[in-house]
Amino acid sequence: MLLLRSAETTPFRFVLEIGTGSGFVLGHLVGGRPGSEGVGTDIDVESAQEARDRTDGLRAEVVQCDCAAPFREEAFDLVVVNPPYLEGDSASDPAVYGGEGGVQIPRRMVEDGIRALKVGGSLFFVTSSHSDYGALVRGAASHGEVTGVSEERLFFERLMVYRVVKR
Repeated sequence: MLLLRSAETTPFRFVLEIGTGSGFVLGHLVGGRPGSEGVGTDIDVESAQEARDRTDGLRAEVVQCDCAAPFREEAFDLVVVNPPYLEGDSASDPAVYGGEGGVQIPRRMVEDGIRALKVGGSLFFVTSSHSDYGALVRGAASHGEVTGVSEERLFFERLMVYRVVKR
């Protein structure tokens, strides 16, 4: 919900959600914006199917793939990324663990999302206080202006959403 609330007021025509999971964010973004179209990607077969089911009847497609691999550069006005951000071996649970520092997988997802983002477009990503989020923010800053837009404290961590405006 934090990612959706952060991104939903941003103007867009074409949206990409990387790591779409159930398709919740994609469905709400496209469903709430007449004339918009969206694509969700997920590396997990079951998640991609769940997202297809959730977004059925909307102007959205779901592709089972890695990050934004099948898409050309500068194809989307808006990209949202909800990566696995906890530190740990991503092989044990790729939906939760983001590799070394909790940023190895998120960095790849954010960088590929920025590649697929139009100049002047916005990418939103969520991260956790339990990851090396500073490294993720610094990496994103090499592609555009990064600002913290929202945060939420949970039991054991603080979730933060950052916005990157591509230059």
